[in-house]
Amino acid sequence: MDDPYYSPSPLLILDRPLALVGFLGARVPQTAAMFSALTGVPLLDLERMVEHRVGSSLVRFVLTEGLDALHTTEEALLRQQLRLSPPPVLALGPATLQHPASARLIRRHATLVYIQRDMLEMYGNLLDELDDASSRCWLMAGRRPGSVGDLQPVFAGWRASYERAQHTLHGSGRSPTAIANELIAQLQA
Repeated sequence: MDDPYYSPSPLLILDRPLALVGFLGARVPQTAAMFSALTGVPLLDLERMVEHRVGSSLVRFVLTEGLDALHTTEEALLRQQLRLSPPPVLALGPATLQHPASARLIRRHATLVYIQRDMLEMYGNLLDELDDASSRCWLMAGRRPGSVGDLQPVFAGWRASYERAQHTLHGSGRSPTAIANELIAQLQA
């Protein structure tokens, strides 16, 4: 049996890039990685790409250079990556859509998918991510949220940008693999 992860021929070819977005703890990078592994569609993780471009961890970059520098770097990368062939699946950062120029690029050149999860579940996932030494959570740098209430003001400000996505996948209680499989089924329908 062929393993699609190692297949040189993708099982799915996109008409345009697929951009996945969600709040902290929505497991967007993991979902994008599973989508790529299951389909052979190239994977681009925007936050990892920023780290490679600037030669620094995302946390250090945002703390030293600021959020505007992050947005400018993301925009430059999006201008390049959204034109790739074959079209990739992109894992966006949770704040990418807060930069108007990046949001316009994504809406113009990609299909946007919002991975929606319950706030309590995202909080739990975020705590797990913060325990990981490779955490990219610049918003929580140096501190742990004490409760869901610590995240709600930020989420409230970003939520509208997520909800303008062409597709919303309800991920609460589901693994990144299950969400990726649902997305594949929707795209093949």
